[in-house]
Amino acid sequence: MQADTPLRRLLPLALAAGLLYVAALGLTRLPCWVLLPLLVPVAWLLWAYWAGNALFARRLWLSGVTRAESGLRRLLVRGWLVQALATVPAVLFAALLLVLTALLGPEHWLLLALDVLLLSLLIGPVQRWLGTELQADKVGTVARRWPLMLLNLALLAAAFLVLDFAVLGGPDSRGQAWHDVAEAAFRDASAVAACPPAGWGLGALAAADALAWHASLLVIPSLPEPMLKLAAWALLLLQTGLFAWLFTSLLLGTLALVEQRRLATAGATPGAGATVSTAFIYTILVLAVPYLYAAHKLRHFDPAALAEQAETVVAWTNPCRADPALAALSGELDARLGVARADALASADRHIDAALDDYFARAEQGVDAYLDWYFTVVGEYQRLAAVAVSDMGAFMAGQLEQRLFADTDFEAWLDATFASLDTDADRQMAALAGGLGARLGSAAEQNDCTVELLGATGLAGAFADPAALGRDLGRAGSAAAAGAAAGAVTAKLVSKQMVGAVAAKLGAKQSFKAAVALAGKAAAKKGGASAASALGATALCAPSGPWAVLCGIGAGAAAWLAVDKAMIEIDEARFREEMRADLLGVLAEQREALGTLLRTRQAAAVDARLWALAERLGRRYVPARE
Repeated sequence: MQADTPLRRLLPLALAAGLLYVAALGLTRLPCWVLLPLLVPVAWLLWAYWAGNALFARRLWLSGVTRAESGLRRLLVRGWLVQALATVPAVLFAALLLVLTALLGPEHWLLLALDVLLLSLLIGPVQRWLGTELQADKVGTVARRWPLMLLNLALLAAAFLVLDFAVLGGPDSRGQAWHDVAEAAFRDASAVAACPPAGWGLGALAAADALAWHASLLVIPSLPEPMLKLAAWALLLLQTGLFAWLFTSLLLGTLALVEQRRLATAGATPGAGATVSTAFIYTILVLAVPYLYAAHKLRHFDPAALAEQAETVVAWTNPCRADPALAALSGELDARLGVARADALASADRHIDAALDDYFARAEQGVDAYLDWYFTVVGEYQRLAAVAVSDMGAFMAGQLEQRLFADTDFEAWLDATFASLDTDADRQMAALAGGLGARLGSAAEQNDCTVELLGATGLAGAFADPAALGRDLGRAGSAAAAGAAAGAVTAKLVSKQMVGAVAAKLGAKQSFKAAVALAGKAAAKKGGASAASALGATALCAPSGPWAVLCGIGAGAAAWLAVDKAMIEIDEARFREEMRADLLGVLAEQREALGTLLRTRQAAAVDARLWALAERLGRRYVPARE
């Protein structure tokens, strides 16, 4: 027989762990009817360990109390009933092991790989130690039943405890309602399974784990003694111990099968060396009938039908239920949050009104500057040139933008207004955080369940670190500003939008229609009127002799400009006040639109800062760090 080296022991253990990994993947991806065949190899390895221990104990008892030639010994030594009865829990616990395994992360699998390696190294020393005290044919069974099980269970459970407690941690759910924690965990875990019953199992265990974690965040910090806290963690982390026991049983069952195969190869009795029992096979076939029937009947079952009963169970397990004082505190905090939000928005409204008053006083001066340009000879000729060679509407919009918005520093004013509003929101939210933090701190001294009251607002866990709170508020402000930019609340885009709106609305005003019509007529008639004026001026210069031509040109140009100046002054007398009133009316409309835009932007910024407090609860809670 070849020497039993650590490498020869490692290979079957690694294959068993690989089988478990593949089966866990299949649990989430395969249809229901395939899951029982998927369970059988895992159940076989568990059965080999548990049935082997039960048969070992029975054979020890029989050899101690019965005669060697006893018929009762021959009848009971094979243990058909024991093997059949061991098959049922093996299948059930194999399903539980697969569900627990499917919830593991990569870090846990790394620990399992290390555990497999460590167990392969421990087997030899343990068996050599027991070999000095026990009979050679019983060393393997005894080593698996007690020392190896206890050692691996303790090491694996401790490793998982350290990983979860000091390294990975879990979601900080202290600000969430009890039922919300369970529902979210169930929904997320059950959604990954192709078979609904498998999804229910995944969701149920995930919800139980999330509730245990949630309870630990609320209850354990309030325990007065460190030893009580340690005991509470050990109690709440029973899932880790359960998984460690099942995984160790799987590995030790693999070792039992390897040893039985070696005994069969060496010529031992068939009963002692068989690796597959007919009792196990027949029991699996019997169990397959109700399983397939149930899978067929439940294929269209909607788990939402159990929602009300599940909510009742979850509510019953909530240690923070049925406390009238907490309901009163919840109402008080809701009221304070509502008042704080209303105060912040009212302050923003006052700030926005003052800023709009300041800017539109300057915009009114821009209106006068625009009209001063409009009723000038230079403006007249610029418009005539625009009519001849370019788009008159675009030219007039450019003039409006220059005098009403560029010359009045609209973009700089809007940027300064944004910054001032954000500073005011930061100040008010910081004051809110301080007030609520003090109130919650005093309430938490009386009741550790206080942190669950705030529900979706999630403010309870946000006040422990003022510096972190300040950073979160700053990030929320930046996010609100970025969202506002994405929604066109930027100085340049708002300026363009306002210019377009002003130009479009002015184009519909009667005063501007009349002025544009006169400009068109003036362009058509200006040549004849100005030529007549020039001819009259040339006639006056006729006695001048050779200088008559030059005199006529100068006199004609002067007459030309004089006529245009007179026509423009007539237009100004007729249209300026009406155009000014129309311009101011359009600006008043844009003031309302801009005010609405600023208020909408600021409401989003205030709400973003409030939600930033809730988002802090999304961080990981690592108990060793806390």
